[in-house]
Amino acid sequence: MAVLNLRLPGGLVVATGLMVHYVADTCFSFISIQGHIISGWITFSSFREGPATIIQVHPLFRPGDPLMELSFRLGAGTQEDRFWHQTLGSLASRLGVRGAIEQKGVLVDDRLKWGEAGNIMLSAPVRSSFYMPFYVLKKALRR
Repeated sequence: MAVLNLRLPGGLVVATGLMVHYVADTCFSFISIQGHIISGWITFSSFREGPATIIQVHPLFRPGDPLMELSFRLGAGTQEDRFWHQTLGSLASRLGVRGAIEQKGVLVDDRLKWGEAGNIMLSAPVRSSFYMPFYVLKKALRR
């Protein structure tokens, strides 16, 4: 298990996390835990194809509530894609290689799950935004 701290605009840190389920020499898989913005399972794998090393990321995401799902449709999904492109580009750079990033997106279920609206209160960003006024006040009083 690992804590994942995400910094929001304004400086507030949303603490959420992940749980690693499988690790091997060439791959690992983890799931996000309750409160994470996206309920998901991500598998990273790598293999050699001739002289090239191929690194694959296979995410299976489902926002845990309709508010997050709607936000993904309105642009957050594009930001998530950019994040993964930058992450893979940074990894390649760190390994001293150059590579091309290819992406294929598959929408498995296009329904908004309004029946899961209660999950909004389990969302770490939503809960953190309720705490934000207290955080800003506390920060201002320290100065």
